[in-house]
Amino acid sequence: MTIYFEPFPANTRNDEFGNLAPYRNGRPHRGQDWSPKEKSAIKAITDGTVFVSTWTDVLGWIVIHSTKDGYWVLYAHLAEKSPLVKGDKVFGGKTVLGKVGGGKNTPSGSASTGAHLHLSIGKANKDYSNPNIHLSAYEDLIDPLKHILGNKE
Repeated sequence: MTIYFEPFPANTRNDEFGNLAPYRNGRPHRGQDWSPKEKSAIKAITDGTVFVSTWTDVLGWIVIHSTKDGYWVLYAHLAEKSPLVKGDKVFGGKTVLGKVGGGKNTPSGSASTGAHLHLSIGKANKDYSNPNIHLSAYEDLIDPLKHILGNKE
């Protein structure tokens, strides 16, 4: 079984997967958000291999890695470019991917509504060389929080 770790304490959870907030014009939220203090260290939620570490106009600095159970994980709104590069191994609960951004002092992408980590998980039936894998169809995504809580130690 692949073990997952919640990236931050439960009391920092906010915008949930599938939420139909008015500011998204009826589109469901494509991930789960946590809002710890700005610049808090973001650790990998499970073991895997980085295949994207880049800037996007909407999500700001992002890191995406594969998982051992056939998914990919996206971490978005990082405060700055991650030191990790394609091919780097990450270890759940240990590897620091970057710091929480998106706030007043670390703006990160047009979709940021304040300092937070946006996390998405999707089925790994796509080409890992595609830097836009995070734009997968909504039906290729899973609820990150349910997956994490269902696969804890």
